[in-house]
Amino acid sequence: MSVTDTDQQLVKRLEMADAELPLITRHARKETWAVYDAGLPGDPTAVVLLRPVWPETSCPPRCDSCGPRRTAITTSLFMESETMGRVLTFIYGVLAYGVFLVVFLYMIGFVGNMVVPKSIDSGVPTPLGQALLVNIALVGLFAVQHSVMARPAFKSWWTNIVPKPVERSTFVLLTSLILALLFWQWRPVPTIIWDVQRPLAAALLTGVSLLGWVTVLYSSFIIDHFDLFGLRQVYLHFRNRSYTHPPFAVRSLYRIVRHPLMVGFLIATWSTPTMTVGHLLLSVLLTGYILIGVTLEERDLARLLGTDYELYRAQTPMFVPSLVRRKQSEAPRLGDEA
Repeated sequence: MSVTDTDQQLVKRLEMADAELPLITRHARKETWAVYDAGLPGDPTAVVLLRPVWPETSCPPRCDSCGPRRTAITTSLFMESETMGRVLTFIYGVLAYGVFLVVFLYMIGFVGNMVVPKSIDSGVPTPLGQALLVNIALVGLFAVQHSVMARPAFKSWWTNIVPKPVERSTFVLLTSLILALLFWQWRPVPTIIWDVQRPLAAALLTGVSLLGWVTVLYSSFIIDHFDLFGLRQVYLHFRNRSYTHPPFAVRSLYRIVRHPLMVGFLIATWSTPTMTVGHLLLSVLLTGYILIGVTLEERDLARLLGTDYELYRAQTPMFVPSLVRRKQSEAPRLGDEA
């Protein structure tokens, strides 16, 4: 039986306590850390970690004639600390997801000028220059945070500060808080660009916008909604299971375009019966960010997945579905999973 690096790091951070431990079933002489079955009632899998390990030729700790006194961590201390950490990690991930869910639902009302108390066109107008400056800064803050924290190089550095199981949850939480700040501080510019008066046409545009939000949500489930928003990571950590990245798969809407989730955002923000200067500004800025963001994302995916993603990119358009099916010679067909 061996001990993982994570276990060793945890043990080094705990207070070491001298204890006499009975040798119950076995020991591992050649391991850096000796491992003993604790055999506690109701928890036969519990273990005790001992250090330092005695020389390979010497006897186990119960022999009084050889080796220094062993320093031990009791099973209860180790197991309780480990379990509490996993519980707190899981609670943190659930709370981060809850914040995201509230912000996402609020965003639908914010963009659509419905239900929520503060929407994209509500509030007291400010001078145009001030409104443009503030709104561009808010969207820029979101874009920088969202793009930088999504890059592999940043994740590699960031997980030296935050535990890896909560890296995604922390990203989701910070993104949600910045969006909440954007909703709160957004300056309306109510000058109307177009205003559809016919009820049927207005209802149709509103319906198309809502369809865009449904597309966003549905697309997230295609690629693993709970992994995307960090719940899967904290759940696996809670269950003491190793995390594996979901396999690259081409399903449903992803057979039609490479970024249906972003297409949903574009539809949701551009389809509106009343387009104001403020709404147009948000739509333009988000469109520009999406174009930059997916370019960076595809660069990372090409490095991670190699030929599989290159084939997928060659045979599937980015945003607009192709009316003409591409020939097999132009792009070999990609399988369901890679």
